[in-house]
Order: sequence, then C-alpha cells, then structure tokens
Amino acid sequence: MKYTKLLFISVLLCAAGLWLQSCKTTEEAVEGKTPQTELQSQKKTKKTAESKTVVQTPEDEEYSRSTSALSGGTSVSFDEFQRDKAEVLAVIADLDKSMKNHDYGLWRNYLTPASITYWSNKLNLQVIATKLPKKGLNLRTLGDYFSHVFIPSRMDRKVSEIRYISTVEVKAVEVDGSKDIIYYEFEKINGRWLVKLPIL
Repeated sequence: MKYTKLLFISVLLCAAGLWLQSCKTTEEAVEGKTPQTELQSQKKTKKTAESKTVVQTPEDEEYSRSTSALSGGTSVSFDEFQRDKAEVLAVIADLDKSMKNHDYGLWRNYLTPASITYWSNKLNLQVIATKLPKKGLNLRTLGDYFSHVFIPSRMDRKVSEIRYISTVEVKAVEVDGSKDIIYYEFEKINGRWLVKLPIL
C-alpha cells in the first residue's frame, strides 16, 4: 500500500511536470518564437544589416566631395570625374614647370581669354599691387602679375583634389583636414581646362 502511494505520487509529479512543460511550449509556439526560430531570426537580421552597409572606398569618398556642390540636376559620372581630375592635374604639372622656369609663355597658354584681358588692364594691376605683402611694386603687365602675384601664391603647393562648380568649372584644392585650400580655378573651353584667374 505504501508502495502504491509512492508510485501514485511519482506519477502525479511527472504528469504535473509534463503539463507545465507543455504549457511553456504552447506559449512559445503561440508567440511564434521557439528558441531555434528566434536564433534564426537574429541571424537573418544581422545578415540584412550587414548587406545594407555600403563600404565606400577612398575614391568614392573623394568623388562625393568633388561633386557635392553640383546642383540643378547636373551631374558628373565617376569616369568623367577621373578623366577631368587627371587632365586638371596634368595642367597643374605644366603650371609648376612654368613657375620653376619662369616660363611666362607656357603659363599664358593656360589662361582663359577673360583672365588675359582682365589682368592686362593696368588699373587692375595697380589695385592688386596695393594689396601685396611686398609694398612699392609697380605692376604694369601680365608678365608682372605672373612674377609677383601668381608664382608667390602658388609655388610648391600640393593640389590633390578638384571640386566641381559646374560641369565645365572646377576648383583645384589642397585638402587640409576638413577644409579645402583653393589654389586654382579652371574653366573648360573648347575641350581644354584653362586657368581662370581670380578678379578683384
């Protein structure tokens, strides 16, 4: 009799334990999240988050910086950007040669017609002469501008990137941390990148 009572109590305890376990499984199933499906869901979420992350290369970041000022529906493709940058940097290499050799003819060959006209005007040359650090200079010709204004302000500068103003105008810059130092402005005329000198 004692043995029967023990057996009855054991069976009751097992049945109660199974009943509790089945209730827990039912709750999880009702919520739709068994431990295995929850783990799979977490893996899928992680994969989705990873697949949405786009890693930009340094070239992509530079392209973004270079074209960010374009507006009004104008755009430049990545290939056009690379070609324009290579052409502008080639012109700057020639300008560097002209400055090192004081080759006025080579330098003048890379100026826009408007720049030549503007800086050949004696009144403009007189005004800029008053703003130079070296006082008392008498600028009379475009050649004087080349020697006393252009060369001192751009000699040995390291231009590394371009910034589009429009599809035919760019600034050539040195990147210094988060700011751009502008050394040249170029305009594309008849398929050539020419220097657009700043005006007063």
